[in-house]
Amino acid sequence: MTRALTPANNAATSASTVRPVIFVKIDYTNEPVLAHSDTGALSFNGETFTGVGQVGSISGIEEQGELAVSGLTMTLAGIDPTLLSQAMHTPHQGKSIHVWIGYLDEMQTLVDTPHLVFKGRIDTHTLTLGETAILTLTAENRLVDWSRPRTLRFNTESQKSRFPADEGFMFVAQAAEKTIIWGRG
Repeated sequence: MTRALTPANNAATSASTVRPVIFVKIDYTNEPVLAHSDTGALSFNGETFTGVGQVGSISGIEEQGELAVSGLTMTLAGIDPTLLSQAMHTPHQGKSIHVWIGYLDEMQTLVDTPHLVFKGRIDTHTLTLGETAILTLTAENRLVDWSRPRTLRFNTESQKSRFPADEGFMFVAQAAEKTIIWGRG
């Protein structure tokens, strides 16, 4: 199932020169990371994305016809040394990630609103230090949650583990065993 592009973006894909640009937003707790695959700064959706140019890459994003888990791998090389500490110590697992594709015209401005191609959560985050620092992220879409076991129950203990003052499930066990006779006055 292919999603439809806007007419302007569709026309940009058929132009004699196609200028795609990939946008990535990672929702870290302190401040989101906003990057794009070109150079300079580009804005859309009220946010400004910083260009990473040739130092970034994203694996192919597959669209599937059935419900299935899919993921992607992103790599950023040559990280600014001042950002290394932040990359190493910022909690990352489970943070949401969005990837869009847009198209630029001859003036390096967006043709239309970029198209969302991936939405998921960060799974792993690896930092390799060598001649240059290389950050590799893997992300999975939401369907990966279907295979996780659900351990919460509809009982007092499970409810109090999340909300200690809540006593809403205190009488569930008694209600399950209660005999109710209908129709007597």
